Amino acid sequence: MRFFVAVFIFFATVGSYLNPAEVFAQTNEEKVRISEIVVSGNRRVAVGTVLSYLPLKVGDLAGNSSVNIALDRLYATDLFSDIDMEIDGGALRISVQENPIINRINIEGN
Repeated sequence: MRFFVAVFIFFATVGSYLNPAEVFAQTNEEKVRISEIVVSGNRRVAVGTVLSYLPLKVGDLAGNSSVNIALDRLYATDLFSDIDMEIDGGALRISVQENPIINRINIEGN
């Protein structure tokens, strides 16, 4: 037990000497304000449906983490087999490829 307390105290004191910018480097992501959202590649799924699943709206600040969350939400719908998202200037461009649907079922025999 004393060993674990000693290790905890050691890392707590060493951590205070580190540069805070180095410790929290992952939180300093560049964010861009979204001016428009452009959806392409959809045939059956309406643009409004794609936008309803997005946690991002026009006017929001978006960075890599928020784009990844939006990508995960779109994949979770199981409507798309491939999704590409990028921020180009202030535009969030979403390119989707829809999953195939069953077009016809033939039942032969009894």
